[in-house]
Amino acid sequence: MLRKGYEKFVTSGATINSAIRTMATLDLADGTSQLIIATATKLYAVSEVGVVTDISKSGNYTSGDWQTVVYNNRIYLTNVVDAAQVYSCNIANPAADVTFTGVTLSNLINVTAHREKLYFVEKSTCNLWYGALRTTGTAGSPTLTKFDL
Repeated sequence: MLRKGYEKFVTSGATINSAIRTMATLDLADGTSQLIIATATKLYAVSEVGVVTDISKSGNYTSGDWQTVVYNNRIYLTNVVDAAQVYSCNIANPAADVTFTGVTLSNLINVTAHREKLYFVEKSTCNLWYGALRTTGTAGSPTLTKFDL
């Protein structure tokens, strides 16, 4: 199917001046959704009505090539350069480093969720790291467990 043009969606808010490197949908439990956009140095959330908000943590990111997964009303992002990030769909609270321990967070290259657990892959290894059942890595210092494949 051929795309027949485009329609402007973004209506107000922050301005995205760099090339978009990653886009992911964050579908929320309340039925709404946000579009998460990454440039080389920033993360943005776009609401359903087109309002753009900079959700970057303090300071910039090094890479905009993120792998993402939605789990427990949050989006998790890894890119093997920056510490793994989590955004909890509240534009008042920017993205933040996950609070998991046991592995260097900037070495995580992939993330997925299965059966109420988060799983991460460590770069240049066969190590799979996983969290405890229903653990979000947003508070405290939960430990990830290593499984060497």
